[in-house]
Amino acid sequence: MLEQYCLNYEYSLETINKMRASYALHYYKDGLLLSKIESINSFLLDYGLTREQVLQVTSNYISIYSFSVEYLKDKLDYFLSLGYSKKEIIKIIKSLKQFFSYKNSSINTKINDLIALGFKEQDIKSIILLFPAVLCLNIETIKEKMSIIESFGYTHEEVILMITKLPAILGYSIENITEKIEFYNSIGLHRLPFVDSKQLMQSVKLSHARFIFFKNRGIAIDGSNYKLLFYDQKYFKSHYGKTNKQLLEELEDKKEVTL
Repeated sequence: MLEQYCLNYEYSLETINKMRASYALHYYKDGLLLSKIESINSFLLDYGLTREQVLQVTSNYISIYSFSVEYLKDKLDYFLSLGYSKKEIIKIIKSLKQFFSYKNSSINTKINDLIALGFKEQDIKSIILLFPAVLCLNIETIKEKMSIIESFGYTHEEVILMITKLPAILGYSIENITEKIEFYNSIGLHRLPFVDSKQLMQSVKLSHARFIFFKNRGIAIDGSNYKLLFYDQKYFKSHYGKTNKQLLEELEDKKEVTL
């Protein structure tokens, strides 16, 4: 019955086997496990998730079936109390597979730690919504990354604004953050990471390739036209005749010639 229910729900055989092998679920017999799956899936559907979203969330985090419906409800009510709408909570659940594993007290501690660093409560709400994985990060890791950014001459307040605009930067490695800021400093765009933080999402290699492309055509990139580096690929190809792949290949060829 368990396998048939799961197949009808469109779980893969691999996921079904993971359910049976899961340490968190191993002591449940098929009948009890089926009851848990049915009740939790039904609860998530009633909360507002689509069938496809329930399938995605539960497949990515099988241990969800080790919790009670009461526990899940308490977690969701806690996020409602933080000011999130049901639609926003569902977005967070989809993005963060361990969502239900974090205790409310731990999340509250994380929020208080961020406030102590200078973030406003409303900004923290936005940061969690845009980058739910911040809940997984150790506060000392966040402090270290903020310190690295400050070492490039940004004030603490500017770093807070930068993170608020691009929370995902907290998920970048220190090497990645350093490489990107150093590159933009090297081409004279010292304030770019603060003024237009979202552009840090683009790889340094692509930015470098486009910078060389325009330099070879006598176009100097500065604060007035820096967005030339960040046009989406379709627009860039239609206006300049090059795909990202072609630009990156040309950059690598140039490096090989230099070597």
